[in-house]
Amino acid sequence: MLERVQSFIAAEQLFTQADRLLIAVSGGVDSMVLLHAMHTLGYACSVVHCNFQLRGEASDEDAAFVRDHAEKLGLPYYERVLNPNGFPGKSIQMAARMQRYLAFETIAQRDGKLILTAHHLDDRLETFWINFARAAGWRGLSSLQAKPRKSWTAATTQQEGEALQDEVAYTKIRRPLLCVARQDILTYQKEHNIPFREDSSNATDKYQRNRFRHHVLPELYAWEPQLGQRAAANFQRMEEMLALYDEQIANYKAQWFIRQDKHWFTPREPLLNHPQANTLAWEFWSIYGFNAEQIRQALTAKIGSIITTERMELLVQTEGWLLRQKEREKAETATYDWPAEQRTLALSTLVLTREPLPEVPQQFTPDPNCIVVDGQRLLFPLQVRRWKAGDQFCPLGMDGQHQSLQDFFTNNKINRWERAQQWLLVNGDGVIIWIIGQRLDERFKVTQATSQTVQFKVNH
Repeated sequence: MLERVQSFIAAEQLFTQADRLLIAVSGGVDSMVLLHAMHTLGYACSVVHCNFQLRGEASDEDAAFVRDHAEKLGLPYYERVLNPNGFPGKSIQMAARMQRYLAFETIAQRDGKLILTAHHLDDRLETFWINFARAAGWRGLSSLQAKPRKSWTAATTQQEGEALQDEVAYTKIRRPLLCVARQDILTYQKEHNIPFREDSSNATDKYQRNRFRHHVLPELYAWEPQLGQRAAANFQRMEEMLALYDEQIANYKAQWFIRQDKHWFTPREPLLNHPQANTLAWEFWSIYGFNAEQIRQALTAKIGSIITTERMELLVQTEGWLLRQKEREKAETATYDWPAEQRTLALSTLVLTREPLPEVPQQFTPDPNCIVVDGQRLLFPLQVRRWKAGDQFCPLGMDGQHQSLQDFFTNNKINRWERAQQWLLVNGDGVIIWIIGQRLDERFKVTQATSQTVQFKVNH
C-alpha cells in the first residue's frame, strides 16, 4: 500500500518532503494507518485531535490514546476540545465537521502546515452516492478530491459570500489515501499491528452514511468485485471533465459576471438566450447562497423584483441582474430643515454646502455634484429628504414639462437600491429644486433675468 500511496502523492502533487503535515487523527483505524504511513515515509508530521465530548469518558479516552501515541512517536501534538451543540439549523454531525475543519485550518495557517485527513476510496464512493441521491450536481459527485480545485477555492471570498462545501472553504486539505479502499487499510493495519480505537457510533445505522456503509456498499462490491479500481478511474475522468467545465464557466463569468462598483452585473439578453441559461445562472449565483428555486425565479421574475439570501440580494432589472451584499444599515429616512442662516448641512452619507455667488457665472461646471440656481426662487427653510412615490419635478432641459421621479429613475437607469439612497433638495413651498447629484429642476435655472445666484455642492 505504501508504494501506491507514495505514487498517488507524487502524481497528484499533494505535497513534498519539504512540506510540514498536520495529520487529523481521531484514533480510529483509518487515521492511525494514515499517521503510520506518513511517518514511515519520512514526512515531517504533527498530530491534531478534536474531542467533541459526545461519548463521555470514551471521548476523553480517545484523546488520551492519540496523545500518548504521538508522544511515543516523538511528534508535536495539538488537541482541541469542542462543543458541536448549539448551532441553530445544523445537525451535530454538520456542526462537528465545521468546527473540526476550522480548528485544523487555524492551526495549519499559524504553523504553515498542510492538513491531512484519512478519507479513502470507499468514503469517496459513499459521498458520490449520497450526493447523487441529493441531486448535488457535478461538484457533489466528484467531491472528496485529493486536494481542493483552484477554480473552486478562488470562486469566492469571505466578503462576497460563503462557499458551498467544506472542500471549497478549506484550501490546505490533502487526502493521500483516496487511492486505496478500506480493505487495503485494514490489511495494512494487521500487517503492521497498528493500535486503534473503535468508535461505537460507527456500528449504529442511525446515520445515513453508516447505513450506506453497512448495507449498500457491500452489495456493490459483491455485484462488482473490481468496483474500487473502476471507481478510481471514473473519478479521475470526472475530475478531468470538471476541469474543462470549470474552464468554460470561467470564460462565461469573465464576460457575463461583471464587477461594477459595489455590485456584480449580469446582462439579461445573452444569458436568457443561452440554451443552458439555468446552469450558467447557478454557477454565477449559487455560491452566494441562492438555491435552485431562487435562481429559477430570478430568470423569470418581473422587473424590479429582489431575491434575497441571508447576506446577499439579487435585483432583477430590464438590462440584467445586479448582485450585492445586503446593506447592514437601513436607508436614512429623516427630513432635514435647512434654514437661511445655516450654510452647511451634514447628513450621515453626505455634506451639503450653500454659497451665494458675487456675480452670475459666465460658465457652469458639468459636475453633477455642483449646481448654481436662481437665488430669488429660494424660499427658506429649505428641506432635504428622500424621494417618495408621487414626487414630480421639471427636469432641466425639458422646457418645463413635468415628470415623475419614478419615470426619471427608470429613464436614467437608476436602480431600486440607488433610488432608496437618493436625496432631494426641496424648496420651502415643497417644489423639488434638485435631485441631488442627478438633475436640477428647470424652474430654478439661472436666466438672463437672474440677479443673484447661489451655489450648492455635495461631498459624499
